[in-house]
Amino acid sequence: MKRILDIKLLLIILMTSLLVSCEINDPIDNIVKVGKVAPHVFWELPSSSVNAGDKVPFYAQYYTTSNEEIDRLEVWYDINEVSVRTVSCPLVSSFKYTVSSTKTVLSREFQEIENYKHEPTNWLALKKAYILDTAFQTSKTLRQLDWKEVKTFDEAKFNAYFPTGFAVQFKDSMYNLLKVADFRKIMVSLNLMTSTEFIACTDSVPNPNTGGQDYFIKEDKKSVLKTKYEGIQFKDLIYDASTQLYKVEYSKAYKLGARLKVIDKTGIEGVADKKDIELR
Repeated sequence: MKRILDIKLLLIILMTSLLVSCEINDPIDNIVKVGKVAPHVFWELPSSSVNAGDKVPFYAQYYTTSNEEIDRLEVWYDINEVSVRTVSCPLVSSFKYTVSSTKTVLSREFQEIENYKHEPTNWLALKKAYILDTAFQTSKTLRQLDWKEVKTFDEAKFNAYFPTGFAVQFKDSMYNLLKVADFRKIMVSLNLMTSTEFIACTDSVPNPNTGGQDYFIKEDKKSVLKTKYEGIQFKDLIYDASTQLYKVEYSKAYKLGARLKVIDKTGIEGVADKKDIELR
């Protein structure tokens, strides 16, 4: 019994020693105490969308709990280019054929845009912080570009805004989806064949489920129709006669990812949360 008590007493002594050791040599506590403290900063923007070339107003509060004096504030941002492309064929009626894509590309890395001198007179006792109520500049070159409501098809613009081979891929992909009725509408609407001529290229079989006929293109006429289809200009496939518009759209816009930094005399930075700003 005495041996068991001695072991228990030894364990208690060891555990007490470990706890004291942890309190004395806590590595995390040591880091917090000896590490340098960054300035604290908060900012807000009244709007997340502005015209390119205009200034972006913002309101900031900042302070430091260290003994180091604040030196300056800086606004940094990166630029993302967002392009949207949409093309449709209004001639098909059995389904909606639209090809659309959105692509975002980083066009400029994160970099300093403007800096502001720290003014001790900006201290606001009520907020227990320094106040900065100002704005930073954007570039006119980042203005949004739109090619919509196209009344006259501009091949040079199309080639500039859309990838090489897009028109061919659009036509080829749609061809594999066309039903007989769609094929007929395209051929007749574009004056490539009369309705009678197209019907002569088709045949039908009874459909026991519907009681009607299922039409198909005759095998010996497929190559003739495909040759006619391949000869169609891309712009003619996307023209909507009812609205007199080409069903093509392209837009390019820019989005800023901005941060505000507060920097003390030793170069330690306090960084505010990221703000996304859309340019029009």
